[in-house]
Amino acid sequence: MYGWVGAPAQPANTTLASLRSDYKTDFVLMVAEAYPKSEDLPDAIKMLRQINPDDPLKAADEALVTGQQLGYSEADLRLLVNLDLRVRQYGSQP
Repeated sequence: MYGWVGAPAQPANTTLASLRSDYKTDFVLMVAEAYPKSEDLPDAIKMLRQINPDDPLKAADEALVTGQQLGYSEADLRLLVNLDLRVRQYGSQP
């Protein structure tokens, strides 16, 4: 009761980059699910930068590996692969 009323925890400012890898992977999967509907790759990359500000491709790569390790469904892994490939292609454009 004391923790809820007398001295409740204060919200902390945190970033998506500080999440555990499984939560990061879930976030990247949400981006991968939204991307085919919007086809807004710059926006998807902006979202991935919330996980890894310096390298959004690394965020996509790590999510794919973690998704495989956690046994994500084939449909989810396909979404992650598609996003990874699009980000990779975008990054290699002159």
